[in-house]
Amino acid sequence: MTQGGSHARLSRYVLSLTLATLVSGALLSPESRTYALSGDEALGQLYRNARFWMNRGDLVRATEFWTRILHLRPNDPRALKNLGIVAAQGGDLKKANILLDRLSRSHPGDPGIEKIRSAILLGKLDVKWLLLARKERKEQHFSAAYQDCERYLKGSPPRGGLALEVLQTESAVPGHFRNAVRGLRQLAARHPESHRIRLVLARTLINREDTRREGLELLSVLSRSPLADVSSEARSSWRTALIWLHARPVDRKLYEAYLDRYPEDLVVRRLLSRIPKSDERGNGFHFLAKNRLLQANKSFQRALLADPSDKEAAWGLIIRMKQKRFQETAEIFS
Repeated sequence: MTQGGSHARLSRYVLSLTLATLVSGALLSPESRTYALSGDEALGQLYRNARFWMNRGDLVRATEFWTRILHLRPNDPRALKNLGIVAAQGGDLKKANILLDRLSRSHPGDPGIEKIRSAILLGKLDVKWLLLARKERKEQHFSAAYQDCERYLKGSPPRGGLALEVLQTESAVPGHFRNAVRGLRQLAARHPESHRIRLVLARTLINREDTRREGLELLSVLSRSPLADVSSEARSSWRTALIWLHARPVDRKLYEAYLDRYPEDLVVRRLLSRIPKSDERGNGFHFLAKNRLLQANKSFQRALLADPSDKEAAWGLIIRMKQKRFQETAEIFS
């Protein structure tokens, strides 16, 4: 072989390796892209790739990476476990039993053994229930969708991206919100590197007033995610939650944090301007409704001292004065 031919082959190899790295990097999380393609670090990247696609619910792509791990490490327990479960769920019980046998012989006592056995006992999952559940969820028939998810899973716990799908659906079922949030928290704890799982958790939390503030805090963090789709969705949900929030004076900081990042948002700025700087305005209207005019007067005056531009407090004071005059007039004629 000539020296020129050798250089040409080397150049083609380097180019193909570079392209492969760029393609995989475009698909993976930033954490995955930090790994170098050599030795144990290459194996580490394959693990991250496999988990990434499992979390996205793409079992076909995940299977590709678990299989590549087995080529490098023939008795890897995580690869054997996940491939065995996926094979059982796909109806290939022969392959699942082969992988179970390999895991049992190479790693006796590994917890993955029981997980493969459970998947084999459940057998092939009937995808028609999952498709029906997705259709019903799209039509906002959440209780029916959740029941069909249960029929599809046949008692097995949802995995990866499917777990997100099922828990999101469950959160919209009456009486199931707390349980769904608990499941999402556990999923996020098991996959702390997954921005997508944390985004789903945050978007679920903002659906209830009593958890909305926690969701807002998490969305403010995720809006800085290096993943463009996550940061974009987080910003949109952050803004929506601020619009939904029944804001109190203490919540002003939540709006100010958003406007520090997006000062051009006039809708959120207008919402902030309507939030009193103290609770006195609200107290004033409360006393006014109870016809306790002296207390209402004091509360409105304190609100205006805290914020002279508080137009609603000023309007409350005017109403209080008119109401007092009406009461005095009524007493004269009586």
